[in-house]
Amino acid sequence: MFKWLKLIFYLWKFKSGDWKVRRAAAGALGELGDPRVVEPLIKALDGRDVNVSSAAAEALGKLDDARAVEPLIKALGDPDLNVSGAAACALKKFDDAYVAESLVKALGGPDVNVRSAVAVALGKLGDARAVEPLVKALGEGLEFARRNAADSLGKLGDARAVEPLIKALGDPDLNVSSAAACALKEFDDAYVAESLVKALGDPDANVRSAVAVALGKLGDARAVEPLIKALGDPDANVRSAVAVALGKLGDARAVEPLINALSDDVRVYAAEALMRLGEPKWSEIVKGNFLDFNRLATSGDPRVIRPLIKALGNDEWGVREVAAKALGKLEDIRAVEPLINSLDDDSEHAGTAAAEALGNLGDARAVEPLLRTLRKVGGLRAVRVAAAKALGNLGDARAVEPLIRQLSAGNLRVIGVAAAEALGKLGDARAFDPLIKAFVNWDSDRGTAAKALGELGDSRAIDLLINALGDDDVEVRGASAEALGKLGDARVIDPLIKALGDDYSGVRREAAEALGKLGDQQAVEPLIMALKDKHMDVCKAAIEALGKLGDPSAVEPLTNCLNNGYPDAARALGALGDLRAVEPLIKALDSGYSGVRRRAAEALVILAKLHPSERVLTGRVRNKVQEPHTDKSYSTGDSSDCTSGHVDKGIGMSLTDF
Repeated sequence: MFKWLKLIFYLWKFKSGDWKVRRAAAGALGELGDPRVVEPLIKALDGRDVNVSSAAAEALGKLDDARAVEPLIKALGDPDLNVSGAAACALKKFDDAYVAESLVKALGGPDVNVRSAVAVALGKLGDARAVEPLVKALGEGLEFARRNAADSLGKLGDARAVEPLIKALGDPDLNVSSAAACALKEFDDAYVAESLVKALGDPDANVRSAVAVALGKLGDARAVEPLIKALGDPDANVRSAVAVALGKLGDARAVEPLINALSDDVRVYAAEALMRLGEPKWSEIVKGNFLDFNRLATSGDPRVIRPLIKALGNDEWGVREVAAKALGKLEDIRAVEPLINSLDDDSEHAGTAAAEALGNLGDARAVEPLLRTLRKVGGLRAVRVAAAKALGNLGDARAVEPLIRQLSAGNLRVIGVAAAEALGKLGDARAFDPLIKAFVNWDSDRGTAAKALGELGDSRAIDLLINALGDDDVEVRGASAEALGKLGDARVIDPLIKALGDDYSGVRREAAEALGKLGDQQAVEPLIMALKDKHMDVCKAAIEALGKLGDPSAVEPLTNCLNNGYPDAARALGALGDLRAVEPLIKALDSGYSGVRRRAAEALVILAKLHPSERVLTGRVRNKVQEPHTDKSYSTGDSSDCTSGHVDKGIGMSLTDF
């Protein structure tokens, strides 16, 4: 009777307008254990007042009535943590098998909040029947529902969840992918590693990328070879993740493949991975720009040949161009065939670089492909020009006749000019008459033909070139002077001396250089006069020429040039070998110009070798020559004076041989 009265009393209280009263009544009803209170308590789970709802859930847990299971499962999705937490605690009071079955059914419900909370509950419950519904929940719904499903699958530890969790690594939401990664840690490493390796072939690039990251963290050596293979993945993000993973695994088998990946657009990641593998230099070389390929070529490491060859197939023509140029510097014959293929590149820049590189490599296999490129009607003009020049560098006689035909074709002068230059380098007598004809008939670029005639070394060109020293075209005059210097005939001396008075400084410079090469003493006085030329380049050419001629009468004029700050005068004085130059050279060791000091020191060393019995390098001179080079600005630090300037002293030259 008394219990019945308490029931009536608390049910009446449970209808109060005061939430505190209702909350206390809910607790009291749970303690009564009367099945008649179940329905009112279930109704109170509606969440209108979270304080009452949480108390009602707690009370239902004490009653252990099966009618409360489904409402409590629904309450797991309540946005208030107090309500959902109380519902979860209440469900623990019920039979696990029955609750698990109800939770599995609830995973298919329409409310995403409920599904998410149910996933968490199932994970805690540990019932294997939850795996399939949780796998389904992992691939659908809102972010937090998928995340909770991943967490629960990890707690369940069922092998059926591994592959779905691996796929979830590619989820666009970071929270979900992170939850999947954490869940996978709950499984056996060997099985997970095997499954992850298989997933490297997943059609979804996001999954493949996430899988690579996971394999790097897992640290299983069995992943190395599959990851190396994945460096060829078509997706750049995947290749980046693979490179990072290989660096973390720390296996030496990855070094060569990662070096090959230095041509890729993920080369920065490859370089960082190589640093982890004990090769830090690549991070200094690879910065993620086009200049990387130049730096690779000058690295001195023969292994760079493969990434550079691979770069010839890059989508960006700029990369292909720089890679071809770099391969030309390496002088590795493995680059010949790939460069030959690049002659047909759609980009004239890349094709030109390939032709130039083949010319530098000097391999006879390139002759026929270059000839085909040269003759290709409608081909890219710049590439054909480069092919002509490359043929000249290769020095193969098979190129002579095709180049002669281009010389006289007349349709594209720029190719003819390149052919003339190449024919000069080839030095074949068959080119003489065609070059003469080009020189006479061309209305421009005749200077190139003149230089080519000089390269041929055929004295039959002398009269023509001497006459050309008076041509209206300054380019022709300069080129003719240069060519005459290579012919080595005494007949050209007087015309070249006369050319020292040409109105154009470029012609005067070429004449001075030519006279120096010819070595005729008649040129000494005219060249001494040329030292007074108002153009520095002419003076420098005359200085160098006088050094080559070796006439002692040039000592004093060259000394004057040295005193006027011409470093080349010191070198010329050393070449003359005259001891009269010693004192001026010693004096030049105190010059304010480091270039003059160094050249003077070098000249003194030469004189010391030429005259071993003379004490050219005295103790004082040795000290000056070996004094460390200092080059810096200075300031007095006195604010009232503000005096500042520049200190440049010392040479820092080693004299260990003396």
